[in-house]
Amino acid sequence: LNEHLSAAVSAADARVFELRRDGAIKLFDSADGRPSEWQDAKSCLLSAYRCSSISAKAIDEGLEAAAAGENSVFDIKTGEEPPRWLRVRITFPKGGDSASAAGTIADVSGEYEMRMRAQREEKYLADMLPSSIFICRIELDTGSWVNIGGGESRPGSLTWNEMLENSSVTEIDAAFRESVISRLRQEKLLDELRGGSDGFSLEYRARIRQSGEFKWLGMNVRLYFEPS
Repeated sequence: LNEHLSAAVSAADARVFELRRDGAIKLFDSADGRPSEWQDAKSCLLSAYRCSSISAKAIDEGLEAAAAGENSVFDIKTGEEPPRWLRVRITFPKGGDSASAAGTIADVSGEYEMRMRAQREEKYLADMLPSSIFICRIELDTGSWVNIGGGESRPGSLTWNEMLENSSVTEIDAAFRESVISRLRQEKLLDELRGGSDGFSLEYRARIRQSGEFKWLGMNVRLYFEPS
């Protein structure tokens, strides 16, 4: 446990704590690392961050997992104006039956802001642009995707990678096919997201299967983490 706490204390931009399985918490000062007295974990988090009732439920679920000796991660919303989103991570040492876990509280408001901005853009596009515009949201961890254009959400019957290879709407021109598909594959997008990219644009030529016409198409891709 001491190794976990030492690693957590050295982590940037995170408040560190020790949590016992009986629900007692000890916070470490972010400036000098000195610990507080033991206190009730739920009461401490609720009062320190003035959490909402939704956050109280997340805290309860996280502490229940900790009481069973299980690692957990959950987000809480503060009562400040403007509010912040904090990610609480509880980690027990590997092996053995430890009575205490190390934990961190990190500000993830930027992730939520990015998520809300992307959702606003998606809604604008779905409401304002012609139905011929294809708009979708892809879950990069599973490969599932949803078409959100035309005012309704329709899940794809194929995985994202399968759809790229077998689109029933367009056929990418041979001169562009390999470069476009390789750039848009699920694992490539996930690598770009993990590498810090927030998106990119593509232009390519494709045949519209219904009409047989070849057209130049433009694609804007936005990448962001979906907070847990």
